[in-house]
Parts: sequence; C-alpha cells; structure tokens
Amino acid sequence: MAEQAGVTFRFNTPVEKLLYENDQIYGVKCADEIIKADAYVMAFGSYSTAMLKGIVDIPVYPLKGYSLTIPIVEPDGAPVSTILDETYKIAITRFDKRIRVGGMAEIVGFNTDLLQPRRETLEMVVRDLFPRGGHIEQGHILDRPAPHDAGRHAGSRTHPL
Repeated sequence: MAEQAGVTFRFNTPVEKLLYENDQIYGVKCADEIIKADAYVMAFGSYSTAMLKGIVDIPVYPLKGYSLTIPIVEPDGAPVSTILDETYKIAITRFDKRIRVGGMAEIVGFNTDLLQPRRETLEMVVRDLFPRGGHIEQGHILDRPAPHDAGRHAGSRTHPL
C-alpha cells in the first residue's frame, strides 16, 4: 500500500548524515547520493539520538531489555493469555506457536553483551510455570532500545527542530 502511495523503501543503505537548514531536513546523505523526500522516518532505534545530534534532542537511550522467544512443544502446556510474574517482574505471553517471556532492563549504553544470568532467570520462570510449554533451549534472546520514560513516541514532529 505504501509503495502504491509513492513511498520508496531503501534497505541496506548506510546513512552518513541528515542534511538540514532553517529547522528543516532537506535530504539524507548516503555515500555519493543525497536522497530527498517530502517526509522522512527516523527508525534507527537507540542510534537515532546520535544521528539527530545537533538537529534535535530526542529522549531515546540504549537500554538492554531482555526477552526470550520459545517455540511451543505442547499447546496445552503453554500460556493461553498474558501473565505477570511479580517476583521477577517478567511478563509471559503466547504468540501463535511461540511463548514470549520478557522483562528486566539494564542501562549499559551500547554494550551488546548478553548476560547469561538474565537468560537463566527468564528460562527459570518459564520452566517453573510452564514446564511442558516449549523448547527453552531453542529460545532466542533479544535486546531493544527504549525512550527514557519507557513509553512509546510515534507520529510526526510538531515542534521546530
């Protein structure tokens, strides 16, 4: 739909910098090319702050939040809806044929080391509550960026750069 409306998607295109003048972004410098558009979408996660430095301050910091996605083995042994483990501050939910367990956040900058004790905590909670639910050893762990207030910010900019 977006492409039919004139949107062009550019994947695997390294961005050098944003070009701006008089509080307006007018282009994106990519290698030997300047890309111009009617509107721009910033989707760099935690790296958005560095890309926008000198243009606008945004409240996004690199937090390391852990989540584990586990393939379901026995559907009857997996959660039916979302539950919260108050002791470990972890949420567990079902996504189709997977169990997602997530929680914990660390303020560690851009350190991408995944701490084994964090994974072990997620695994322990799933094992305790849903021992027949899934292949825990096949789970994939992810980290993600977050704004400083842990809320989500989306939409167009309504204030000057």
